[in-house]
Amino acid sequence: MLGVVLAANLMVAAWVGYRNQIPGSSAREARDGMALYSEAIEKVQDHYVDKERVGYHELVESSLEGMLEELDPYSRYMTPDDHEQTRVESRGEFGGLGIHVGMRDERITVINPIEGTPAFEAGVLPGDQILEIDGTSTERLGISEAVDLLRGEVDSGTTLNLLSEGEDQSRDVTILRRIIKLPTVRDARILTNGIAYARLTQFSDPSVRDLATALDALKEEGMEGLILDLRGNPGGLLDAAVDLCKLFLGQGELIVYTKGRDPADATTHSAGQEAAWPELPLVVLINDQSASASEIVAGALQDHVRARLVGERTFGKGSVQRIIPVGEADGPALRLTVAKYHTYSDRVIHGEGIAPDVKVEMTLDHWKQIFKFRTDPNSFDAPPSDPQLEAAITELRKQI
Repeated sequence: MLGVVLAANLMVAAWVGYRNQIPGSSAREARDGMALYSEAIEKVQDHYVDKERVGYHELVESSLEGMLEELDPYSRYMTPDDHEQTRVESRGEFGGLGIHVGMRDERITVINPIEGTPAFEAGVLPGDQILEIDGTSTERLGISEAVDLLRGEVDSGTTLNLLSEGEDQSRDVTILRRIIKLPTVRDARILTNGIAYARLTQFSDPSVRDLATALDALKEEGMEGLILDLRGNPGGLLDAAVDLCKLFLGQGELIVYTKGRDPADATTHSAGQEAAWPELPLVVLINDQSASASEIVAGALQDHVRARLVGERTFGKGSVQRIIPVGEADGPALRLTVAKYHTYSDRVIHGEGIAPDVKVEMTLDHWKQIFKFRTDPNSFDAPPSDPQLEAAITELRKQI
């Protein structure tokens, strides 16, 4: 038990130093708390029935996982492998199923299946609740635990039990993992009479470059106004969201700022140069699966009266997570919520979302047909009905 006591004492010393910076806290509270923690670990190691499961390192890792998951759905303890996976995904290529998940109504829920991925091709839909992963119930799982179960080796399979919105009966879907390559701009084209359309699937390193290239090509084809589709876009890199806003907002215009307890987490992001498209008529499509970076873009363009928003209120994920290494440089890390996003008009995105200027709701049947069309357009004589897109065309015509 000497190792446990020594480690606990070190944790107490560090914790006391931190707690003394917090009003109303006391060094005694910290010592009492860590003494309780140390004693609990000793009792578990002395008495738990399976001795091989109570190694000190394993118990500490488990307690860190539980502590961070209790804070909010987005904070988590990251192993070195988790940290590397995050870096790979931000570059736009990784192995997996091709779904973004979040917590909705205390259930692991599909935010968006990524087009062209195994999950998309298997018929996974936005809003699907994941009830089981390979027979394991998700009822008591946090986001990080669910993500760990969803990940696996390339070419390995997994079976998800899914419940779609409005359905009474769940269904099993078996999906084979593979390398996921993510084109960030889809369906960039002229719809009619100078009205251009582009759908952004996520915010990663190449997103803004790809969109800028698409806009240049659309201009050559006669673009007079743009519908930017952020429906189902789960977000991604903050820098990519800020850079996208810079395409449309003028120099010095505030895009987003963050507030946290640590002054280092208070940041302000503004357009630093003249916009490439300062007067291009613009409508942005949003829905309840538009999250994070998508909400930053929608909120900034709406606040500056630079674009009209059409669709449904967004997801409401407007918090900032910072990856903080602990221990060795290539060791574990904490993915910790440190701040919240605020729009130019001081709206808090987190838990609230961004409301559209023109509200248009879509049914599950609408989305089923749209996803089927994206998977196999040749099976349709004409594109399926999309009320939100139709409303966006009407709004853009007013501007043009």
